[in-house]
Amino acid sequence: MSAPGFTAEFLQGLRALFLDMDGTLCDAQRADNAAVAGLAASLVSAGLAEPASGPVARRYLDAIYDRRIEPGWRTAFAVKPDGSERRARLFGRMLADLAPRLDLSLKELLNLERRFLAARVAAYDFYSGVPELLERLKQRYILVLLTNGSTYSQAPKISKTGLRQIVDHVLIAGEAGFEKPDPRLFALACERAGCKPFQALHVGDTLEVDILGAQRAGIRNIWVHHGWPPTPGVARPDHALESILGIEEALGVTLA
Repeated sequence: MSAPGFTAEFLQGLRALFLDMDGTLCDAQRADNAAVAGLAASLVSAGLAEPASGPVARRYLDAIYDRRIEPGWRTAFAVKPDGSERRARLFGRMLADLAPRLDLSLKELLNLERRFLAARVAAYDFYSGVPELLERLKQRYILVLLTNGSTYSQAPKISKTGLRQIVDHVLIAGEAGFEKPDPRLFALACERAGCKPFQALHVGDTLEVDILGAQRAGIRNIWVHHGWPPTPGVARPDHALESILGIEEALGVTLA
């Protein structure tokens, strides 16, 4: 039986599912919000006025995602690899601009970053129903986790959720040396799964990263949109779902 966006021939030959983690399998936004709230409270304790602490904490989250980052803050990126010291120095450069009266030592900054990461990981979890879905999908497909980010950022989340024990292969972009939408990461996923691009399907929540990257690699794709409208002119997915829980119906399969 064929499904919207996919031919019967493609579905019959489908061998592997490549799965994004943050925002697709797991609720990264909830974890990020918990970490930001904790950091804001810590900044208040350190002496930053409460009205400013929330926006500064949110700006730090944006910075580690490489969003809204000022040129001068990038000096912290000279610290390799990504880790607590690099992020603490980034936070210090940020505070020098955004909260210059808050003079924190590197030790204090390191403590704030470690608490931020711990809060983020503690709140990180699957969307409801996803673990059971993955167990069903494993009966039919090779599952490859394909996540952007550094080992420092992503490995604790993978450990918290136990994803290494669920999927067949895990690829962290920071370890591979290139990240989505680079087609080389998708080619590596094909190599690990032992399949050709036409035998794989990528599922992710970001048009600019997941869908565009899959298309560049010649891989069919599903965009998980959570009800958000598409960004015009970026990439048009083969199929779209509000939640990954709809993937079985999208693939026209029934798995017990």
